Amino acid sequence: FKGPIHHKEVMGKNHEQNETDEEVFYRQLLKKIKTKEIKKILLMGPSLGATHFLDFLERTSPVTFHQVIGAEKVDKMPDSEILAIGRKHLQRYYLYHAG
Repeated sequence: FKGPIHHKEVMGKNHEQNETDEEVFYRQLLKKIKTKEIKKILLMGPSLGATHFLDFLERTSPVTFHQVIGAEKVDKMPDSEILAIGRKHLQRYYLYHAG
């Protein structure tokens, strides 16, 4: 996605006082997700980022929330490891949801 890649990049810009920078970033990310034809989502991010975004989706976009097949805490890693984690989650998802 183009745009801010981390919620710190939007700090205090273009949002209401009652919204946190994190919420603004999550709204921007959700908007980008909704413009794509995405059927399943695996959230991956450092620390609690993926978990916080999942909580945000549950509160604000139940349809998108139900597209999430997992959330992984990850730091910087090579693309091959990211793909391996993705494959693992998809295999597990389709194993339990096939038919």
